[in-house]
Formats: sequence, structure tokens, C-alpha cells
Amino acid sequence: MLGAYLTTRISILTVLRLFVALDAAALIYWFYFRRRRAVRPAWRESRTPLRSLADVMLAAGVVLLLSALWLTMLGALTQFGVTDARTADWGALAASGFLVKPDQPVAFGARSLVVAAAVWVVGFGLARASGERA
Repeated sequence: MLGAYLTTRISILTVLRLFVALDAAALIYWFYFRRRRAVRPAWRESRTPLRSLADVMLAAGVVLLLSALWLTMLGALTQFGVTDARTADWGALAASGFLVKPDQPVAFGARSLVVAAAVWVVGFGLARASGERA
């Protein structure tokens, strides 16, 4: 609840930077610290490169889906007038090179959701194609 309130009061560029930092931290934890902590049986062989790529794509897809969902909700709050143009400066995001129309921020969030879902689906397909179990 506090996070939702704060993201409606700070600049959209700051929110996007926060998402990038949180996504990177989640992926670092998932692929580095989590693997070192887990105890693995000695008989288990290593994963194939295809399965390793699938794991990266699946984890990245989930992280991107959560961030894109949050951006979509923030865009909806902007369009419904909960946030104002001063805090949710979608024009600054457009000036930074993102394909966002300041008057239609939900469309940007929806496109982000589609891209994130595509990353997850590709990861799921690669996992199935590898033939290995998780």
C-alpha cells in the first residue's frame, strides 16, 4: 500500500529506474545467491545450455511481467487523474527514447506486458524443448 502511494507521488523516470534496479537485484539473487545456497545431490548432472537459457528467460519473463503490470497500473492511475502531470511525467519518458504517448500511458504499459509475456512464453517453450525437468 505504501509502495503504491509512493509511486504515485514520484517521477515516472524514478519509478522506472527503481524497477530496473529491483529487476536486476531479483535476477542476481535468483541465479547467483540462490544456487549457491541450495544443496544439490552429487548424482545430478549439469544442465544443458538450452535449459540454462530457458531458466534465464523464464525468470526474466516473470520479473518483467511484474514490472510491466505495475507500469500499466501506474498508467491507469494517470489516465484516471489519480496522479498529475507533474509526478507522472510520461513526456519525460518519451523524451528519454521510450515509445510512450503522454496522453495514453496505459498503451505503453500494455505493450510492456505483451513483450514481457513473450519473453516468458519463449522461456517456457525453450524449457519444454530441452526435455529436462526442473
